[in-house]
Amino acid sequence: MTLIPLIAALMFAQGTQTSVETRTANLQFTVDDISGKHVALDSYKGEVILLDFWATWCAPCRKQIPEFMDLYKRYKSRGVVVLGVSVDESPAAVKKFVKELRVNYPILLSGTRDDLQQAFGPPGFPTLYIIDRDGQIRSQHTGLTSMEEVERTINLLL
Repeated sequence: MTLIPLIAALMFAQGTQTSVETRTANLQFTVDDISGKHVALDSYKGEVILLDFWATWCAPCRKQIPEFMDLYKRYKSRGVVVLGVSVDESPAAVKKFVKELRVNYPILLSGTRDDLQQAFGPPGFPTLYIIDRDGQIRSQHTGLTSMEEVERTINLLL
């Protein structure tokens, strides 16, 4: 692990919410999932999207993923999707991690694709965007995020 990811993980371990002026999410990206299938982000428009930028080397990310798994299990039937966007450079490491945890939601591989991360804002890991059914970013969180707060936002958008 390089020094920059370590510093980013430490900086955001406590979590912060960034006040977001509602803006349209750029969902005009096609990203490969962990099985190599092309996934168009705009195909999820009409659902409440939790877009989580994470990495296997990020301790707060690793801690948050089981909470997202539980949340996805409880809310997917109501039109909520969790999309994990791994920024790892090694797809093999991501696949191994996802298999070990039995992640139940789609995992996308952005690797070294800076365009996707830049479309949403400055990177910090984990960073969660909550996007409403109309494609508007309603909330942004960097670091560990309170699931109570996430659920409160989701319920407002459903």
